[in-house]
Amino acid sequence: MKKIKPTNPKKLTKQVKKLNLPKIVSSKTREKAHQPKNTTAYYHCLADNWKSGKITDCCAKCKRNAGALNSLRTAEIKKLSEAYQQVGVSLTNLLKPLK
Repeated sequence: MKKIKPTNPKKLTKQVKKLNLPKIVSSKTREKAHQPKNTTAYYHCLADNWKSGKITDCCAKCKRNAGALNSLRTAEIKKLSEAYQQVGVSLTNLLKPLK
């Protein structure tokens, strides 16, 4: 038997183009910003804002802003305690026993 040689070898090999697709990063290698959970602030936020609209929107908002809302809440509590102390001082000055 005779071996048949192709006349044009370029027609026999097919060139495949590579697609430039973005690489998929697995979730294990991706680093996420770790935020500490603040469940008490989350529940306080829910207790304060549950009547404001849809519960899912309220939950998402409280989950995102729990840390900031907690710091605002502690600042307000501190101001309130100072105000009560001032009221107590003024009441003691007003209600001094007469001699």
